[in-house]
Amino acid sequence: MTHEELIKRYNSYGMEERDKQLFMEYLTILNYMPDEDFSNILNIENISDAEFLSILDFYYQQDCYLMLFKLLRDYKEKRLVRPDVEEIKCMELRKDLEERMLTYAPPNPPSCSKAPGPAAAGSVPASG
Repeated sequence: MTHEELIKRYNSYGMEERDKQLFMEYLTILNYMPDEDFSNILNIENISDAEFLSILDFYYQQDCYLMLFKLLRDYKEKRLVRPDVEEIKCMELRKDLEERMLTYAPPNPPSCSKAPGPAAAGSVPASG
C-alpha cells in the first residue's frame, strides 16, 4: 500500500473526525505495534494480564485513546476489576479514615444500604 492510497482512504471519511481518528489509530497499530503485541490482539481472550497491559501501554504511548477506551470498556469486568477483601485486610488504616469517608464521596460512590455519612448520600458537606 502507498502513502497516496492511505491518504485517499483517510480523506474518504469526509468530515467524520472520529472515524478519521480511528483510522489513524488503526494505522498506528498495524504499522508500529510489535509483532508479539499484535499477535496478542488477535487472541486477546487467551492472553495473560501482563500481555493485556502491554497492549494498553502501547495504545497509551501511541495516543490511541479511542482504542484504549474501547479496550478498557470491553474488558473492565474480565481483567481490570477484581474486588478482593484481602486487599482491605492488608491495608494500614489511617486514624482519620472514617472522618475522610464522611467528607469525601468519589464521583461514582458504591451503592450501600448503610451509607457511611452525608457525602455518600450525595449531599455536600457544609463548609465552616
